[in-house]
Amino acid sequence: MFKNWLFLFVAIIFEVCGVSLMKQIDENWLKYSTMCCMIAISYYFMALAIRKIPVAIAYAVWEVLGLILVVLFSLVVFGESLSYWQIFAMILAGCGILLINLGEVHEENPNKENG
Repeated sequence: MFKNWLFLFVAIIFEVCGVSLMKQIDENWLKYSTMCCMIAISYYFMALAIRKIPVAIAYAVWEVLGLILVVLFSLVVFGESLSYWQIFAMILAGCGILLINLGEVHEENPNKENG
């Protein structure tokens, strides 16, 4: 299961890199191609992750952590700013991930026979 979470975090990193490149694309086919490849790699690792992680959990973690990392990248690299409402919204999103993970129902091993 650890391997699947690792796949998910690799997917998030590639998504953040790909999305962050969008702001720098200026009719440059190399940057555009790199962005597309990074997003494709992100989806590949996401597909690997959801083999064992429930889709709802993986997607929630992927979206919210991706959002938070893109925002942090934008603050540091592009000098963008955040309002207090945006900070509050990111905290709520992080709490949402925590609650979704805490509420996850663990299924019994499907390979085991009942009885």
